[in-house]
Amino acid sequence: MNILVVDDEYIVCKGIETIILRSGHDWNVVGKAGNGLEALRLMEKEPVDLIVTDIRMPEMNGLELIERLFQEGYSGEVMILSSYADFEYARKAVQCGAVNYLLKPVDPDELINTIQQAEQSISERNLRHSEREQLTKNKQLMSKMLLTQLLLGYETNETKIRRGLEQAGIPLKELVVITAGRPEQLSSECWERCKLQLLAAIRSGCGCMAEDVSFVERYLVLAAWSGETPHRLASAVSCLERWAGSQTESPHVRMGLSDVCRSMSDIPLLLAQSICSQNEAAKTSRSVVQFGDAAMNDAVIHDPTLPEQKLLQALKSGYADEVRLLTQELALYSEPAQQASKLKGRKIIEQVKQLVFKRYASDIQIRDIADEIYMNASYLSDLFKQTTGMTFTDFVIEYRLQVAKSLLLDDPQLKLYQVADKVGYKNPKHFSQIFKKHVGMLPAEFREIR
Repeated sequence: MNILVVDDEYIVCKGIETIILRSGHDWNVVGKAGNGLEALRLMEKEPVDLIVTDIRMPEMNGLELIERLFQEGYSGEVMILSSYADFEYARKAVQCGAVNYLLKPVDPDELINTIQQAEQSISERNLRHSEREQLTKNKQLMSKMLLTQLLLGYETNETKIRRGLEQAGIPLKELVVITAGRPEQLSSECWERCKLQLLAAIRSGCGCMAEDVSFVERYLVLAAWSGETPHRLASAVSCLERWAGSQTESPHVRMGLSDVCRSMSDIPLLLAQSICSQNEAAKTSRSVVQFGDAAMNDAVIHDPTLPEQKLLQALKSGYADEVRLLTQELALYSEPAQQASKLKGRKIIEQVKQLVFKRYASDIQIRDIADEIYMNASYLSDLFKQTTGMTFTDFVIEYRLQVAKSLLLDDPQLKLYQVADKVGYKNPKHFSQIFKKHVGMLPAEFREIR
């Protein structure tokens, strides 16, 4: 426990510190202050659990210090130590929040006993605070789990749904699902801030409850509901548009909304609607698209060939790797302009090339690179050929042979099997075959001619 001693007489501060340190308890005197202002400055640097303070001091007295602390939200304990056996002082001290009022000269045993009482009080309060926090977390977790089950269609029995909603404290009258996509250029730190701001905007702007039920990092999925005033969620689109218009740090967040649902049986449709709407927003460069306003209908969300539906099926099946790959693929499909898509593709392929330049001497495979950059291997293979005009395998061979030629010419002492090993071929015979096929001669012939 951290203790701060405040008294304008240094000898008193030192004496109290000595008693505390010799008590044998796990108590630490983090500082000694001569008045209330000094105490406040010290508390900016060190956390303090208990303050032992005199009353009469220059600049800021003990009562003023206590009043200021509790106004600013101080959650620790305060003990008054004074030479004045004055009932009015004691009454004011207790009103301000002091736990005890001891008279000087203080009895060491009485001081230690009072500090023990304060420590017990702090422990009990911390325990109650932890229990409240845990209850809140448990309730939030239960809400998220239940909403996730409903959105993925795991539970369709209306009686069970209503019972679960009541237990989670969700008075559901109407529900809407909002999906926001993370812009490619936005850092993880900015995206986390953006998600919190968007959640707060929905809660305050629509006056409703909202919960983050996201499944993957690239997408923020919010379930927003109202349990009192009907049609409150009708303002969700304008609320989101205002939020998007006010953004400078993340101006290209694209959001999709489902229809507003007032029937339990329609809840499983909402996630598909919101993902389709978000993809439409990304394609058309709009900030917000609501399912009912887009050029879509319910038939769209049941098309199994759509990447959105593939993603939903992966979510329902619980295949984490497939979900990760599909979100990456969906993000690429939803580029708002062809030029932006090409630019993004070139950046990805440049990243792949750099990995080849670093790892050409090892057994490098496109599936390993695809896993590393969170992409589908077949899609990356197609993208590589579209961008470079050659397959990934041909590119690796070409670069390896460039390096091999340099080694053959620059270091005549290197054996052929050593050259082969340095460029990723463990079998020298296979290396020679590859070299002849692409260069037109064997490695030894190339070295002699040059």
